[in-house]
Amino acid sequence: MLQTKTKEITAFKSENPAIESYFSTLNQGQFKLTAALFSDQGQLVPPFDSPVVGQQAIATYLSQEAAGMKFQPRSATSHVLANAKTDVEARGQVSTSLFTVNVVWNFLLSPQGEIELVKVNLIASMQELLRINPQGWQDI
Repeated sequence: MLQTKTKEITAFKSENPAIESYFSTLNQGQFKLTAALFSDQGQLVPPFDSPVVGQQAIATYLSQEAAGMKFQPRSATSHVLANAKTDVEARGQVSTSLFTVNVVWNFLLSPQGEIELVKVNLIASMQELLRINPQGWQDI
């Protein structure tokens, strides 16, 4: 049986310390600490890109792609799965100096609380995406 908890939040708090630390370290630009929250074979699946696997690769990717971004989770829903892993969906926004976009982060946590997977999905219309990248997405 799944246990579901949904909570609207103004200051992001999660029942899962790894999720809270993920956003805290990202916003502080501490990408090595963010990557250390992942299991050895943990995966970060960014929008429009291939999965990034392993702590070192994740730290490198984040330092190149996430610097200067502000991550603003607003709500989270968690489900404890039959295999004792936890599925967490966090919703919020990511802001840069050029744009703000709605985002859903899907996390899979190990029974020990390590991040096994984070899939990042942009919640935007094609028109909104083209405002972010006026050249379009030719290389997708």
